[in-house]
Amino acid sequence: MAEAIARGLGGERVAAHSAGLAPTGRVAEGSLDALRALGYPSDGLASKGLDAVPLDGLDVVVSLVGPLGLAALPTGRALRREAWSIPDPYGADEATYLAVARSIEERVRVLLGELLGPEPPPG
Repeated sequence: MAEAIARGLGGERVAAHSAGLAPTGRVAEGSLDALRALGYPSDGLASKGLDAVPLDGLDVVVSLVGPLGLAALPTGRALRREAWSIPDPYGADEATYLAVARSIEERVRVLLGELLGPEPPPG
């Protein structure tokens, strides 16, 4: 969900990638439903491991599982490292998926504001 939300909020100013420590090989239907409910496209999303994303030259790495996720990466992989503790909604009900998506959305919005400043007006 974080990848789709970051791409949706950041637009062309953001290249977002998502990877997990224990990928399942598929995106949970609850995640897709929550993204659709919030208006984020989910085309091309896949459950993948760290070896499937470009780790070199990143500006920011965000772990949704707290410090454990950052510990799995070699140091120096990004200029900024964030450890968020977001509960994994896997197997939960629709309301839980939506609440988690909204939590991610709020944090991503703040992070992008810090990194990119306000979005330029259309023009």
